[in-house]
Amino acid sequence: MVLKVEIISGETIKPSSPTPLHLKTYKLSYIDQGNIPHPPISLLLFYSGANVDAVEQRGLLKKSLSETLTRFYPLAGKIKDNLTIECDDYGTYYLETRVDCQLSEVLTHPEANTLKKFLPSYDHHFRSGSSGSAISNEMDLKDLIQLVIQVNVFDCGGIAIGISMCHKIGDLASVTTFLNSWARTSRRGTSSTADDQEMVTPYFYSASLFPPKKMLASCPFKKLSARNKHVTRRFVFDASRIAALKAKAINPIYVENPTRVESVTALIWKCVSRVGITKSSESATRQSVAFVPVNLRGRRIPPMPEHLIGNLVQLAVASKTTSASAKEEDLSYLVQLVRDGVSKIDNDRVKEIQTYRDGGFGEFFREVYGRYSKGEVDLNTIISWCRFPFYEADFGCGKPHWVCSVQMKGKNVHILMDTKDGNGVEAWVTFGNQHQMDEFSSLIDCEFEISAETERNSAT
Repeated sequence: MVLKVEIISGETIKPSSPTPLHLKTYKLSYIDQGNIPHPPISLLLFYSGANVDAVEQRGLLKKSLSETLTRFYPLAGKIKDNLTIECDDYGTYYLETRVDCQLSEVLTHPEANTLKKFLPSYDHHFRSGSSGSAISNEMDLKDLIQLVIQVNVFDCGGIAIGISMCHKIGDLASVTTFLNSWARTSRRGTSSTADDQEMVTPYFYSASLFPPKKMLASCPFKKLSARNKHVTRRFVFDASRIAALKAKAINPIYVENPTRVESVTALIWKCVSRVGITKSSESATRQSVAFVPVNLRGRRIPPMPEHLIGNLVQLAVASKTTSASAKEEDLSYLVQLVRDGVSKIDNDRVKEIQTYRDGGFGEFFREVYGRYSKGEVDLNTIISWCRFPFYEADFGCGKPHWVCSVQMKGKNVHILMDTKDGNGVEAWVTFGNQHQMDEFSSLIDCEFEISAETERNSAT
């Protein structure tokens, strides 16, 4: 789909009230220190804009954003080094664009390359005048704007809100906490009566749970290359497909109660590990590794607060071979491998991280990534964004019609999200080229054709 997205304004939104002196320095946690700042976490929310004054609504978005930044003051500050954020109230960058089409045209046939136009570009995350080394394009953390917002206005009055947050300060749960706090603040401004929901209260003490290391004070990074082109496509697993997958993933030997996320994760892992394997090479086996990020907040005893800001995530590991053996291809077996990997991210693992121990993961990652760079290992990251309350983000113009994320970190990184009804899963799958994507798509179709044939045979 060809459309024009024209930037009509851009400004820096500062917190409505200055940050108190005793909060001017925010400490990053040990986990934050190990996180690279870019690519950012990006989220895109679509609203119809029906029965809402468009000019008034956009003014309220900016006003409520300013008020919200007062509560989320580190997001408006400057990353001083890899230890601290200087909460100087610099603010966040806010863009408004005009889109020369109807919102329905985009939602009817959503394409990754089109959707990316509604998100802030990578360059908008850098302060005016900042530039990297002419040779390495190496940047300094202090050049980063941590939060960038892009509000896209369609011809019909509908809007798409694009949020892009630096990954140094927080994870997806942090973004969600900010999003819903901003939405509630905006919604209160559209009503003469008080909102019946309490405001979201963020907590900023993750560094006290995971103390930073002074030896990690420096963290230069390189700007992303625009030449890194990847192919991203959305695969929708509705309720009927989820039911078929869960039925296929049930096996008393391995797993009797697979969840929808486990089932889709296992299916994607199974199919991505088969991409590139030809008939002539099926006898050759390689290691296939799936990384599955796990939210640590509920893994500690007692649990950490839901709205604790920071990168409170660890990677679970599942590993198999790419052989075509019945066991390695059994969906229930793959679900068990994923579940076993996730179960290891427990209270004991949290305690290890708090004392700077990685449980051997660092050595394992270096070994696997080294072999992956030589083409000896199949490596994929499958991230579940399911069950996060994106669809509760009502800014005063109703709940979103659709929420998605298309700004992938790179090839072999795949994101799972809820469908709007909460019963299905949308998988945003990314490969290095179109040939791999086509092969993956064929493998997915084949899986469901086999399931349908099995059901027909069982019925007869």
